[in-house]
Amino acid sequence: LLMSNFMVRYQDMSQVWLSQLRYISAMGYAFEGYAQAEFRGISYDCSGGLAPAITAYLPTFLPNTPVVTSPLVLRQIQNPGADCVVDLGSILNYFQLFRPFWMVVVILIGYLLFFHIITYLGFLWLTKKEKR
Repeated sequence: LLMSNFMVRYQDMSQVWLSQLRYISAMGYAFEGYAQAEFRGISYDCSGGLAPAITAYLPTFLPNTPVVTSPLVLRQIQNPGADCVVDLGSILNYFQLFRPFWMVVVILIGYLLFFHIITYLGFLWLTKKEKR
């Protein structure tokens, strides 16, 4: 899970060598594919803002963020303006997930095939060993 870019972004890791393990992490590729399928090319109109009943829960969801109780912040969240648009592609930019979706699928299929072949060869080796 650590190498999936879900808990800690790769660029935030202090050990650079540790972030290179992402290239052998199936969870990392699965997270990247899932994020791209969910967020690429989608934007929402947020000009209506959040209802006051929803913003009342923000301190519960973000307990270590005192700024969410500020009247200025609450006013901006409840009435952001007519030109407010949330672009979910910015999530992909934040995590630096730029690989095409088809490539992620091909990598995951290759990963699956590789381990199936290794397992099959291991079973063949074990059965030949027991026949002796």
